Amino acid sequence: MGKLNRLAAIAALAMLASGSASASVYTMDIACVLCGTGPYGTVTATDVAGGLQIDVELAPTVTFHTNQNANQHALAFDLLGNPTISVSPLPSGFSLVSTAAGSIAAPPLTSGGANPEFEYAINFSGSSGTVSSLIFTIAGLTTASLESQTYNCTEGCSGTKNLFFAVDISNVDGTNTLTGNVGATFSPAVPEPSTWAMMILGFFGVGFMAYRRKNQGSAFRIA
Repeated sequence: MGKLNRLAAIAALAMLASGSASASVYTMDIACVLCGTGPYGTVTATDVAGGLQIDVELAPTVTFHTNQNANQHALAFDLLGNPTISVSPLPSGFSLVSTAAGSIAAPPLTSGGANPEFEYAINFSGSSGTVSSLIFTIAGLTTASLESQTYNCTEGCSGTKNLFFAVDISNVDGTNTLTGNVGATFSPAVPEPSTWAMMILGFFGVGFMAYRRKNQGSAFRIA
């Protein structure tokens, strides 16, 4: 019975480890000149059946900005190996610029000394001030496919940053008094409350098994 309990605890911990490794969170914390104080939201990349799910959730103060030119997109990103991609399902108002890499003529956040070169983009044709969430899946890829771009901060930050995404934002009222590209950097994952509960339960189980072994050893010696 003790062996079975130990195996169950090991299996549970393995499941936790595998679940934590499948998702990566990127925080939009690199600002444009006129974008105010961040962070401006997060991008969560998760390995799912059939591909790589991208979930963009903007902060309550901002929304996606209507695409107006070649270097401002709802979402820009890069992929290792520059594959041809298939994206689905895109919500109404969003569209993939091209399935091939290198379609962005003027990549966003290019004022740094080591300019990033985002090569894939999704545009937003809806009204500024209305939409703050975007979820879609890139077929056949994983979180390991994402590629960062080196950016030497000159706008609202300093030092060298690795940007994984760029997002064109607007203020929530759609007046465009606050608009521009923001960059997303990797953020170490913080376990959700349910994950913490499972971990605590696992540690409790390990402690209980150790307690039982100690008591069984004491009983044997007394006998």
